[in-house]
Amino acid sequence: MKVLNFNNQQFQADKVMKTDKDIIGYDINDNEIFSFKGISDFTGFVLKDGNDIVIEFEAPPVTESERIASTEEAINMLMTMSMM
Repeated sequence: MKVLNFNNQQFQADKVMKTDKDIIGYDINDNEIFSFKGISDFTGFVLKDGNDIVIEFEAPPVTESERIASTEEAINMLMTMSMM
């Protein structure tokens, strides 16, 4: 279990993901149980594990479209390099 501390409150979740603007907590079945959206300053958010040790947030999974775009970019780079 992970604990997100913010504004003297604690929010528990099995998984806590952070994007460039959001923090979202999920239970063991991947159901959203809390969220903070549109964040501009993350300094007040602290994530800890069950032993009260500060840990890093999880990154959201890569979407299929992001994976395809990344693959296309790599192929284009390789093609450009082989033409030199």
